[in-house]
Parts: sequence; structure tokens; C-alpha cells
Amino acid sequence: MTTIQPIRHIGFIQLQVTQGAIGTNLDRLQQILAQLDPPRPSLIVLPELWPTGFAYRELAKLQDEVATLPNRLQELAEKYDIFLAGSLPERIIDKENLFYNTLQLIGRNGTFGTYRKRYIFPGEEEAFCPGFGACPPIATPVGTFGCMICYDLRFPKLARSQCQQGADLLLCSAQWPLARIQHWQALVIARAIENQTFMVACNGVGKNGDLTLGGHSLVVSPAGEILYEAGEDEAAKIVEINWQLKEDAQSGFKSFTAEPYLVSAAKIVTAESCVTDAQQRAGIGQRVVYVALDRNVAFSRAIEILETARQRGDYLVLGVPSSLTDLLKSYAALDCVDRVFDLGEISSSAEQRLREICLSVTS
Repeated sequence: MTTIQPIRHIGFIQLQVTQGAIGTNLDRLQQILAQLDPPRPSLIVLPELWPTGFAYRELAKLQDEVATLPNRLQELAEKYDIFLAGSLPERIIDKENLFYNTLQLIGRNGTFGTYRKRYIFPGEEEAFCPGFGACPPIATPVGTFGCMICYDLRFPKLARSQCQQGADLLLCSAQWPLARIQHWQALVIARAIENQTFMVACNGVGKNGDLTLGGHSLVVSPAGEILYEAGEDEAAKIVEINWQLKEDAQSGFKSFTAEPYLVSAAKIVTAESCVTDAQQRAGIGQRVVYVALDRNVAFSRAIEILETARQRGDYLVLGVPSSLTDLLKSYAALDCVDRVFDLGEISSSAEQRLREICLSVTS
């Protein structure tokens, strides 16, 4: 059995991305790498959408050029014996002009894995769809890395889940605005502290359309100590890390391992409670989905319907026919379901309110 030697050098290249200019951005990356001459091996994080920026109207025509980038990055990884992590637009085959914002982790032997941005910032849905499905960390010969892209940083469960699945450290590729740069700093530090691990986060600088990006890329220790922080201009930095710091941080307790479980019975509520709950959820901006099951739908088919429906929103309310109430606990036990009620209890006016509040899905 081969023992993994964990990476000891991690850092970032904080680029000013020229929107839509893949060749320009690649040339700049090559120039900075040559100047940096990183220790071997090193993990280097790049900004979000480093080759294209958010060039929404140009992404489709840039795809042929984007497709060549993994090979180009592999050549750089082989030349310098490094691992590069940065996101690019990945066309969705069955959706015209829609893309995933996909981080690729590339080394001298090719692509070790990908991560699709899970949380799409308001406005980005013009071109991007969120990634769904399992979200494992990416395994490499020098460690296993948990990944986030920009807005993902605001959602602690994503980082925690990857650490629970064995991530050795966390990384984030971003284009975070200067106006909220204090949030960026606080959240990067928080994710490191919560998960008692190292974190390297790379931001862009300069302009992203009309938005000024904030820079301040960071390398943070498991105790939340800033090991290095860049300013607001282009920068490149590699930091040597000491894995003993992680062992020390986790020696007394492991806070990231805790995962409370909501028992199925707690999800089963009255119809009126469901309406009130849906109103409150919608009131704070959540997309609430309502499914009223047909009594003739088989349980296996219902699971497919519910999982698909949940992908369309943030919170799923399920009405189960009275003839199927013996299955209430079974439906409540599904992770995709947030609240369940007996359809026989709801008045026509209350159900109408529920349909007005929610996105309704026919079963």
C-alpha cells in the first residue's frame, strides 16, 4: 500500500482576468508561473472562470478554445510539477447556451477530478446552472481536496460535508467583489476554523464587467491564523504549511464531524403548519416547491418525482393522500423532503394558498 505524502506547498495566483480573452489570460498565467517558479510539488489555486470571466454572451463561441485548456494546463503542471485548480465554463449538453461553472484539478498526469459550483449567485443563472448530485472531495497523489467556487463559500455545510468525506484541506476559486471583501476574509477564516483544516482561497482583481473585484487571496491555518494575505493587485504566493498544525487543532475535539439528524416524525406536521411554514420560507426568498402526490403513484416513482422537484427549489412541502398515510414516515425520511402533511386535512382555500406561494409540481 502506497502512503500519500501530503502536499506541503499551497498558494494562489491572483489574476486580473480579461473577459472573453482566453489567450491573453493563459499567457498571463504562464508569465506569472515562470516568475514564481513554484516549489515542487505545489497546489496553486486560480480565480473563478480564470480563462473567460463572466463573458455570458461569448461563452458558447469560446467553447472550442475552452476545450483545449485542460491539455494546456497539464503541460504547465508537468513542466513545474504542480497541481492547478481553477474554474471554467462547461457546456451542458442538453441545454442550449447554458453551462456549469466547473473547477478542474489538474496535475502532470491529467485531470484528477472536477467540482461544479453548487450555489449560483443571483444573476448568474443567465448562463450557469448549479451542480447537483454527490459532492466528494477530489483525491490526488498528494492529498484529498475539498472544493468551493465563490458564492459556495457562504454555505458551511458544503465545506463540512467534504471534510467529513476525507478532505485534507479546502480550496476556493472566486471572483469576489471589493464591496464585500470583509465578508470574504471572515468566511474564508470561518471555513478553516469550523473544519479545523488549512484553506487556500484565490480571488480575482480588477474589473468583472462593472464590478470591481477585491483580491485579498488567503492561506489560512486550521486555527484561523492568516498565513498569507494578498492585496488588491495581481499577486502570486506559495506558502509552506506544517501538517502538525492540523493535528494539533483536532487533538482535543473534531467539531466538523458532528451532523445532527432530523428524525422523520419531526417533518410530519399539520396542513395549516405547512402553509404557514411555506409563507415564512418564501418570505425570506426561498424557492418553495409543493408536491401533492397522486394516490396511484408507486413509491419508487414518487421518489424520482420528489428528487427532481427538490432540485427546482430550496424547500419541499409534500402532501400525501389519506389512503397513503401509512407511508408518511417513509416519505418524511427522504432527505429531499422538508415537510409532509396529510392531504385529507387541508381545506381547498389553504391548498390554494399553498399553490400560490409555492412552485407546484404535478405527480
